[in-house]
Amino acid sequence: MRNICLALVIMVTAISSVFAQVAAPGEIQIKVNGLVCDFCARNISKVFSKVKEVSNVDVDLSRKLVTLALAPGFVLEDEKIGKLIRDAGYQVVSINRGGAGAAP
Repeated sequence: MRNICLALVIMVTAISSVFAQVAAPGEIQIKVNGLVCDFCARNISKVFSKVKEVSNVDVDLSRKLVTLALAPGFVLEDEKIGKLIRDAGYQVVSINRGGAGAAP
């Protein structure tokens, strides 16, 4: 019984981590190389806060993940995201829109 409970906990944890990495509708998740400090997070936040299509920016340094919430009615192209991140001095690893991954 103990082994079954342990296996169940491991399965739930694994499934939770998979779903946690899927962007919600209207969100874009970007894996970025080079995000290592609070200054990096503030720099990326500042860059995207100036973009009219973006209503919110969240930077998770431990996962090297930038999550953008789009303003209602707006679209933000992968090319523009990649250019903004590269111009800020970082490298895009992947772009995920609502569960569909895209390369930069």
